[in-house]
Amino acid sequence: RIDLVNEIIELAYLTKDEINAVKKATLELTDEIDVSGVDEIIVLAEVEFVDERYERAGEYVEKAYDKMIELQSIEAKAEVVYLAARQNIETFLRENWEVLLGSVIAIFVFFFLFGRRLKRSFLKRKIKANYAEIEVLKGEIRLSQEVYFIKGQMSESEYHIKIKIYSEKIRTLNKDTAMLSEKIEGTKKRNKIKKELLENGTKEKKKG
Repeated sequence: RIDLVNEIIELAYLTKDEINAVKKATLELTDEIDVSGVDEIIVLAEVEFVDERYERAGEYVEKAYDKMIELQSIEAKAEVVYLAARQNIETFLRENWEVLLGSVIAIFVFFFLFGRRLKRSFLKRKIKANYAEIEVLKGEIRLSQEVYFIKGQMSESEYHIKIKIYSEKIRTLNKDTAMLSEKIEGTKKRNKIKKELLENGTKEKKKG
């Protein structure tokens, strides 16, 4: 009986030491990997220890070590993949930097030469779309007038509400269209001034 008690006490001390050891090992890895999964297993080991199920606690300690090894393996693989990807990118840049630089310069030159033209084209398309929408709204107004005045199939309140909504939308579109037209004119003026400055500079060089 005494021997059994001594064995249990000895197992308790041994298990406690094992739990402390795995906790210390986990702390040492905290800065390197995410050990939250290991911490969860250690908590289970401590619960088993408090309940005096020392063998179960020892099993959880072993699982904690297995989890640490697994996480370290995943971290090592991730680092290998990262280093390989980084090396591939660096190699690609070294071998193709001239092509990449040429592409960047080509894109820059394209937008420098045609950026304003593209902007004007976009603004013109927007204005055209606004005009088309205005015509649709005017058609809706004419239809509402026909239904209300000629056919008498619309109430006065409904008619006034629809006319008000359509008219407000048309005013908003007209205002937006006017602003877009001003932007186009401003772009044209800036281009004209830029062209005149370039021409004057060319003339001055010829005189010199």
